Amino acid sequence: MNNRIVYFDGLRGIGILSVILYHAYSRWGEIESFKQSEFLSNLFSYGWLGVNLYFCISGYLIYMTLIKSENFLMYSFARLLRLGPAMFLVSIIIFLSAFYIPERPLGIPNIKDFLPGITFLGPGLINEIFNIDAKSLDGAFWTLYVEVRFYIVSGILYFFLKDKNLYGLFIMFILYFVLLLLFKLNVNNIFLLTIEKYLLYFSTQQYGWFLIGIFFYKYIQSSDIKNLFIIILLSLMIFLIDFFWGVISYGKVIGSIIVILIFIAPVFIYKIRLFLSSRILLFLGFVSYPLYLIHQNIVTGLSIKLYNIYPNIPSFMLPIPFLFLVIFISYIIFKLEVKIKNKIVNLVPFKVCGIKIIKKNQ
Repeated sequence: MNNRIVYFDGLRGIGILSVILYHAYSRWGEIESFKQSEFLSNLFSYGWLGVNLYFCISGYLIYMTLIKSENFLMYSFARLLRLGPAMFLVSIIIFLSAFYIPERPLGIPNIKDFLPGITFLGPGLINEIFNIDAKSLDGAFWTLYVEVRFYIVSGILYFFLKDKNLYGLFIMFILYFVLLLLFKLNVNNIFLLTIEKYLLYFSTQQYGWFLIGIFFYKYIQSSDIKNLFIIILLSLMIFLIDFFWGVISYGKVIGSIIVILIFIAPVFIYKIRLFLSSRILLFLGFVSYPLYLIHQNIVTGLSIKLYNIYPNIPSFMLPIPFLFLVIFISYIIFKLEVKIKNKIVNLVPFKVCGIKIIKKNQ
């Protein structure tokens, strides 16, 4: 199991590399004051699929965490300790740096924009609760809101409803799939729309990726081939949901298949595990969480600023120094995060939150 966790860090490295290159070279062409290389823009245009690789990894690891946790409190504390310190540090850096980088895609933030991120509730719920117009400090935070909702639903199913196999998640995803199929067939009414509204509130549309991770964990533990067939079924449902929404394309289908294969193949192919255990990928995997949170607006904003000062620099070179900058900052955050976690762990009684479990999996 330890070897698998090691190469999961390599998978995170691939995921974060694809996402940061997408944001640096393809995502923000409409607001950049320079014309980015068309070749690089097209090359990295599906890099956002790295997020789905993260969701697969999360499904696998969350199910493993649930099994190892004694109760909902332990599980929740472990998740909060995993996400909270880095988000707090990153939010401060993004907020302060934004005043020096007004060129960034989201512009200058307000102090209230801290709330969606540090609470993990998202702007929609925060604005409903406090009746304010808060926005995320970074657009990439949306995946954290999805993950936290997935964590909560999974914990409730596992600990309170005694759904130890998390079949409830599978049922929710199938229900969402059936609803979209009915809508595609022009079967539509208020009742169905209300159900869809609540399923979307819990980010059920993303559960397919998490479930791939969960059922792959089950396959690793049991070698039961039926779990692989369920993964194939989930993959088909994911593709059909995109088709129902009208967002399907050959590039997205091929990219999604690659994501699933990259996630699964290392278990069966030693050379892939070896590649994923390379120092560069492991390093990127270790710093991937703060790097994911911090890179987008800083890299894009500074690239625009640099071009405005030195317009003769080739466009493909503009993001490069700032990619290295955010990687360095992420490494510093990673180091600080470990110290903060250790201090928090030492303050909380083991009987309350299962400290040994958390220390082991940091």
